Amino acid sequence: MSEPDTDPVPPPPTTRPAAPFSHRLLPYDDAGELLAAAVPFLRGGLRAADRVVAVTGLATRVLLQGELGAAADRVEFRDAASWYAHPARTFASALADADAEAGRGGRLRLLAEPAWTRRPDGEVREWQRAEAICNVAFARTGAAILCPYPVRSTPPAVVADARRTHPETVRGERAVPTPGYLEPHAYNDRCDSEPLPLPPASADALSIARPDLYWIRAYVSDWARRVARTPDEPLQRLLVAVTEVVTNAERHGSPPITLRMWTEPGGACVCEISDGGRWPEESWYGFVPPPPGVPGRLGLWAVRLLCSRVDIRTGAAGTTVRLTVENAHGGSRTGARARSARADPRLN
Repeated sequence: MSEPDTDPVPPPPTTRPAAPFSHRLLPYDDAGELLAAAVPFLRGGLRAADRVVAVTGLATRVLLQGELGAAADRVEFRDAASWYAHPARTFASALADADAEAGRGGRLRLLAEPAWTRRPDGEVREWQRAEAICNVAFARTGAAILCPYPVRSTPPAVVADARRTHPETVRGERAVPTPGYLEPHAYNDRCDSEPLPLPPASADALSIARPDLYWIRAYVSDWARRVARTPDEPLQRLLVAVTEVVTNAERHGSPPITLRMWTEPGGACVCEISDGGRWPEESWYGFVPPPPGVPGRLGLWAVRLLCSRVDIRTGAAGTTVRLTVENAHGGSRTGARARSARADPRLN
């Protein structure tokens, strides 16, 4: 399976960014180390008339507001737990903001404290991928992003991966190249080095000789309602995603095409589409959104916005796309509603 419409190379912006793009890691042991780097970062943005956004937990917000004083009123503070609701949707919203600022000749300055570091492993991996991919997608915008990681309370493996996804590390006001940093393609390949878990023996399987999208949607809808008890809103998102993936398998893949469905513990509905084709090397698999104003289908980027999680493996044995939708709240986190309409009006 190939995805010719999915992974465009972001073109140069029509307006030159106000400053070079930066994506820096701030590992800190205590409040003093956090403030020594975060406060100058925010103050520098205010002096430069950047749009300054701080995504933090309550404790960090109180610390920053205390240090900034009256200047804190000019910082847009966001709650980290709700902001980090869904990897693709959060990514799309932040990138839209960065593009908008660059288009006005300005700059987005974003302090982003991760609130996902102790979530389930699969979700953590998707946020780590987002950290890596932003080095490609945000480069055209000139945004400045600083990610503070509390070393003592963050799992060591997560801190180690943060060093692989941030080109630079900050101590105080000094930034240095990060040892162990991986280029985004290399990091993405590393994430996909392990095969997906096998479907359960109870999974329902449908072999597709000649795709008939009407009957495929009817089959998915019936199974999801009857077995997974999937509510209407996530079911409609799943049906759109399945249509896109099956269409790609038919047009760009190779037979046989097989669709499998099952439920995960906790009730999530999973739909897997596999075929005998193979995607080209160094594909972004829909992680990089299309640049604004570029015509064409949104492909796998739209699929990622629609589903709670999308897992892809491709190789000599074929390609597998695994779609997961949560049955509650329409997303992977409470309150994870599709903010993609503002991020990309082509989804309306």
